[in-house]
Amino acid sequence: MARVTQAHLDARREDILEAAQNLFLNRGFNNVTMQDIATEAGISAGAIYRYYPGKDELVHAYLERCVGGGPAALVREIAPEAPPLKRLIAIASAVQGMWLESSGDQIISDIQTKMAGIRQPDDIGPMVRDAREQLFDALIEIIEAGQRAGEIDPKFNARALAMSLNAWVAGIGVEALESGEEQLEEQLEQMFGVLIEILNRLGPAADGAA
Repeated sequence: MARVTQAHLDARREDILEAAQNLFLNRGFNNVTMQDIATEAGISAGAIYRYYPGKDELVHAYLERCVGGGPAALVREIAPEAPPLKRLIAIASAVQGMWLESSGDQIISDIQTKMAGIRQPDDIGPMVRDAREQLFDALIEIIEAGQRAGEIDPKFNARALAMSLNAWVAGIGVEALESGEEQLEEQLEQMFGVLIEILNRLGPAADGAA
């Protein structure tokens, strides 16, 4: 009998995780069974347990994938040589493009990850919070550089501004999804347009301005 290689086992685990991800995105966690995942992956219901003991393990692996690589890494990769304010605008545009390219799936995975971190503070929470703090650190680094360069008003608390920008983007995702797939592109374009306009107005207020 031919020996099953580790590469084969890893590839099959990845196939199962891909199948689980597709179903979780479209149905949520509660409405997906191990049988559903096995069918989606093209394997028997019994065989799936060889790779994942249960659905909880698959959900955890899916959430690790969502967090893996991390938004902080993405932020640091975008326009690293650009002036700080232009970097923030480039990051916003990149998120818009990523969400549109995924037809909203990336928005759903972001929401699912946030909610899992809230509902499972001891299990999923640390992983989600760590990724969030790394994101805030990356944004704060850019914001503080912008304040030093005179592009962003130094009166802003850098962490509060980073958290607010993150919350604004998350809200854009929810509103765009609720508008429906047919209006996704239009809604993202309009709301990110407003966000970019706000970013452009982060500079120091003129003396005597309200």
